[in-house]
Amino acid sequence: MFTESIMWLLGAYLAGSGATYYLFLRQNFLKATETTIDALIEKGFLRYKKTSDGEIEILKWNAIDE
Repeated sequence: MFTESIMWLLGAYLAGSGATYYLFLRQNFLKATETTIDALIEKGFLRYKKTSDGEIEILKWNAIDE
């Protein structure tokens, strides 16, 4: 019933499924983190400043304004 060809296909399928799960899990984690930080900035819970190249730098809560 389980020939060598079927076992190779099953192994490749499981490896591909595992890799896909890991990549999507990581991507969803990064997107959720980005969305959370953006919401905290928008609602005023995080202090930040924009650098000259457009990047957002999160400041310490007790940092002295420059």
